[in-house]
Amino acid sequence: MILAPGYSTLAGMYSLAKGLIRQRVSERARQVRREKGRIEGVDLDYNIEIAAQFLLYDLFYLSLDEDGQSLVVLRHDGTLAPIALSLFYNTQVGAWSAGEALRKEAASSKSDEIFVRPEGVFGLQSMRSAYWHDAFVSTEVFSRPKEVPVFHAVREALNTAPIINWEIGCISTKALESLARSTEALKQAAAGLSEIGVRTGTRWLDVGRNDGRDRNMYAQLAMYRPFDGCPILMPNSWVSKFYLEIDGKEESPSSARSPVPPKEAILALKAKDPSLTKEEVKELLHPEMSWRQFDIHWRLAAEMDPGIKRPGRRSSKS
Repeated sequence: MILAPGYSTLAGMYSLAKGLIRQRVSERARQVRREKGRIEGVDLDYNIEIAAQFLLYDLFYLSLDEDGQSLVVLRHDGTLAPIALSLFYNTQVGAWSAGEALRKEAASSKSDEIFVRPEGVFGLQSMRSAYWHDAFVSTEVFSRPKEVPVFHAVREALNTAPIINWEIGCISTKALESLARSTEALKQAAAGLSEIGVRTGTRWLDVGRNDGRDRNMYAQLAMYRPFDGCPILMPNSWVSKFYLEIDGKEESPSSARSPVPPKEAILALKAKDPSLTKEEVKELLHPEMSWRQFDIHWRLAAEMDPGIKRPGRRSSKS
């Protein structure tokens, strides 16, 4: 199902990013399992999930800077609204402190200059080098979110309770609602204690000392509540940029000339002849495209119409 012409979903791209990271590190993971029987003391899924978020943030940052298009939210009434890039940066986890050192080491040993621009924790250029593979299967490279005092949680509400749900690719105010509701309950409890001469010991909660710094949290909740459950979309051109950046290749000439995005061409061809297999579709549409690139377009097409994943005709038995 196409949510909006010319756009792809955050959910689909996040799933794709996780799959590609897992694909890159899978060989090293298999080696570790062969040697040790299993990967011990490491949550590989967590490493992959956080890396995928930073990977897409890098894509968003680079794309916004270059083409002026933006991420959007599909409102409940079917209209599109821009959404701030800052909401997608994961401030809850600590930066991968060893990542920059490893990246510099990898860059200094390469003659093809894979790393052509500065990069944050993990990004598009990381996908073109193996410097991070060992680290991902041997340690938890991103720190877990830490507990914070109530006052700091309220003051930095969108960091404490992010509204981006990467898995479903939507705005979700569930955590922010919980923070606001719980904060209000604490304030009411503090007021009740104050009536009998008891202070909480937390200056911010004690009656008469609240400086109103929670107002921003309530304003943010009021701002984003109407968008709760709305899907987040990105321009299709960013999807093309994504695989070009991670492969380090220019788009194939036939793909560049085509006025129809590959995923839409796939859907059109499958609608015309549902019996075609994935291999046949690739051969008919983009025989020159690498399988990795074509698989990206196939997955995006499958997100729009899961029916294309059903097997095509079976080859006749001799």
